[in-house]
Amino acid sequence: MKEGYETELVKTYGYMGIAFYNLELPYSAKAYLVKAASILVKEFFTQGTISHLLITVLWKLCEIELMIGRLVMYLNWRELLFIIAHNGQEIESKEFVEKDILFDGGWACHFAAVDLTRETISVLPDIFARCDMPISENYLKYALGYQESVDEKFVNLITDDWGKLLRQQPIHKQFLNPLNIAEEGQTTISTLAKGCRFTVRYENSVRSQLVAETFLATVETLLATFDTLELVVMSPEIQVEIAPTDEQSEMERGENENQYVFNVNYGTLDGETYWRCFAFFMAYFMSLNTVSSEDVIDLIAQRHEKEKIMDRIIALLELNNAVYNVLGDKFKYSIRQWENANDKTYVCKADTKGETLTDQNPHTEQRGVQTFSISSTMEWWDKAGWTGVCFMYDQRFATPPIVGLAFKNLEAGKRIIHEWKEKIAKGQSSVELHLIRGIDKQHPSWYRACVAPEIPLDHITEGQYIAVMCRKHTMTPNDTSNLDNFERVYSRFGNCQLVAVAIDDQMHVNMNIDFSEAIELKKVIITDAWKVSAHEPTGNALEWDDDPIIPESESISAPVIELMKNLREVHDKIEKRIF
Repeated sequence: MKEGYETELVKTYGYMGIAFYNLELPYSAKAYLVKAASILVKEFFTQGTISHLLITVLWKLCEIELMIGRLVMYLNWRELLFIIAHNGQEIESKEFVEKDILFDGGWACHFAAVDLTRETISVLPDIFARCDMPISENYLKYALGYQESVDEKFVNLITDDWGKLLRQQPIHKQFLNPLNIAEEGQTTISTLAKGCRFTVRYENSVRSQLVAETFLATVETLLATFDTLELVVMSPEIQVEIAPTDEQSEMERGENENQYVFNVNYGTLDGETYWRCFAFFMAYFMSLNTVSSEDVIDLIAQRHEKEKIMDRIIALLELNNAVYNVLGDKFKYSIRQWENANDKTYVCKADTKGETLTDQNPHTEQRGVQTFSISSTMEWWDKAGWTGVCFMYDQRFATPPIVGLAFKNLEAGKRIIHEWKEKIAKGQSSVELHLIRGIDKQHPSWYRACVAPEIPLDHITEGQYIAVMCRKHTMTPNDTSNLDNFERVYSRFGNCQLVAVAIDDQMHVNMNIDFSEAIELKKVIITDAWKVSAHEPTGNALEWDDDPIIPESESISAPVIELMKNLREVHDKIEKRIF
């Protein structure tokens, strides 16, 4: 490479890395920063010159690992940083020392928010002592119940609630992930992109870790190109398992629409093979887990033409070589590799075992849309074959009514309701039922049944869009007596039971019902279609081709008029795009 071009390339990689980091996309940021470090480290070893830019890049890599809680990789980057800084004057600078102390304190904040009985925690104090991280070392000795071993410089903090003090630090609102201490065996890494948590599980090794990091960086880079409402991810989590194989590398779907298995042959995996596997993943992910106002394939093609997105992704496939150039191909991937044989084990003997914290970071860059769904896996509904609702009540209206969700595959339907039952047991929000009368002038007795997620107002974040995943079905009775009776008895009690029932191809309900999985349904909304507005959740129950019954007195002012106008405009746009 010509002299002068390397400097510009380093700056470009650095700017890209910082840009992705500012978007809270740490693995894309790391990939570009490592590529910059690769060039600068080569310059250091061949020419003996220490670039201040290299120190800056290594500090940023340390910062990213701190924010995503990956202790082992932090120690790797920090070790290299100190080796290089020792060869110059940087290590003696006030700025260098202060930043190292600040990051040490950041790790102590991580440890103040975890379960201290974890076996991995017990080996850390002596590792930190060797790495000259006194804040983390002494806090853990204090928190684990070894106050007599705490350095006298920190004794004054013991008189206060040191853990509480650390848990109150504002850095908790900056952490992107909780503490993640990689061990031998199975481990995971994850990232949040467009409101979806992507988690990769793998058998820990240098090669598997880099494949996992490359996968997350690729996902981040692709999704970062779409605007907030241009592409909405409807699944809260995607899980990918990396499984070693001696056969051809391939990606395949897992047990449901949110799970995938990446079978990797490390001996033959190259950029072309990786791209083929990733393309398979994205094809299914885009079709099953996202919604868009435009065709997704066209959307990606537009992005590639405008922003060369594929070129960016292909560049990430060189991450392995870049990391090897900087850390070598045998860097420490497990905390056990940082241990010495004579290290002491600090088994937790404190009265309190530590206080875990929930995620304090609002993730404003990656949560532009809040998604609420009736099921963690919407594919369950397709397998269950939901065909509507039925009502059960005693003739004297003496007990709360029962709503049956009719499924052709009863066991699959029970799985749906069982998930709601588990959420209710944990005190979490579940679902509600919307029954909308008068959806069709030609068929006055028809109504729409819509199962929608319950959305508590205190769960809505100001300034974010809301996306709702629900299921609806048009009920076509000859008269309204059944719905009328249900409304009458439901109004008396204010609640009902919800249960899965079996229905055959002739639409006959099997009344041999298993009530063990029934749940209490606290909210059923029964209303007329003309009253439904574009600004309320019940609007999700209507379709663009509905022809609501509107009283003559409301023919101009009925709320549903605006809603139907909006639905038809969206439908027309989609039709024009297709044809």
